[in-house]
Amino acid sequence: MPISAHESYRLAYDHIHGLTLEFWFDSTTVSDIVAKTCECENRGRKVTYSLIDTYHSLCHDKKDLILGQIEACQRLVKYIAKDGRDEIDRQAILSEIDELKMVLDLIQ
Repeated sequence: MPISAHESYRLAYDHIHGLTLEFWFDSTTVSDIVAKTCECENRGRKVTYSLIDTYHSLCHDKKDLILGQIEACQRLVKYIAKDGRDEIDRQAILSEIDELKMVLDLIQ
């Protein structure tokens, strides 16, 4: 059930998290990374990542992983509601993208 061309998804259910629907877009970068937001007790809203288990998941270098994280965050921020309810999530994701871009500049 792809939503658009080159878009993949994974549907999962467990007793703790309930129903989870993850989307990713197939492209030239590491598209097997999924970004999510979570609330940490001490650190506030954060972005976390999951590496989708693929055959080539161990073949990525640091630059590929950071590019994949940026791409995952950009996909995630598109799904954030623009009505203000998810503004904390949106700000956390945009901040994460800025930090990742700074790190990418350092390693290039």
